[in-house]
Amino acid sequence: MYVKGKEEIIVKYYGRREWLKDIRESKKLTQFEAALAIDVTPEYYQKLEYGTKNPSIEVAVKLSQLFGFPVERLVQSH
Repeated sequence: MYVKGKEEIIVKYYGRREWLKDIRESKKLTQFEAALAIDVTPEYYQKLEYGTKNPSIEVAVKLSQLFGFPVERLVQSH
């Protein structure tokens, strides 16, 4: 959320997985470190966060284990 003067401008990231970025940052991990932890390339991981790539079942399970959320969350939100 950005505040400009008295107006609030809410920026929405359609298609992005901002929640995934928030979880990663709360764990103090870079995209590079998260990618290494789940055995994917940093580019692939970045696409997962941006929502331009959907993970395989194997990667979804690794992400859910790394960050502690249900696998279904990757399917439900985008």
